[in-house]
Amino acid sequence: MKKSLLIDGYNLIYAAASLREKMNSKPEFARQALLEACRRYAGRRKDLDRIWVVFDGQEEAADLPAGETGGVHEIYTRPGETADKRIAKIVRDASGTESWVVISSDRGVFDRCRSLGAESRKSLDFWRELEPKSSRTAASSGHGSAAEESEKKISARDAVQITQEYKQHLGLS
Repeated sequence: MKKSLLIDGYNLIYAAASLREKMNSKPEFARQALLEACRRYAGRRKDLDRIWVVFDGQEEAADLPAGETGGVHEIYTRPGETADKRIAKIVRDASGTESWVVISSDRGVFDRCRSLGAESRKSLDFWRELEPKSSRTAASSGHGSAAEESEKKISARDAVQITQEYKQHLGLS
């Protein structure tokens, strides 16, 4: 059975320094950069069934339609629904019929999806597979940014605080 990837979109954007910089200036640029990286990845990986990227439906993205291009499905949550809840619902609804790999750094998402039989991977680890070789080479040679280095050492308490602040920023808590 081929695997499908289910990506917590904004979680991955905030895990990757280059995407986070785009997010700070224009969120649509960050979303499009992530989706394009996923399309290139889908083209290289014939062992994948599909890739779904789930974004919280913020005001500026709430009116964007879900869609699929290049093997990547783009999903925006409804008002009052979080990407975390939608990801868990997708895995639960497809339980037993699909093999999922969930990409997120949110412990709650990991735990819920693992209990439903999905595999999980951390966002930053997955991003390293998506970024161009030149970026990976620079990072592995010790020339990564200070932000990337500090992300490797984030504590569980800090991760919870960041998630809470992010949800408040989105107006979800």
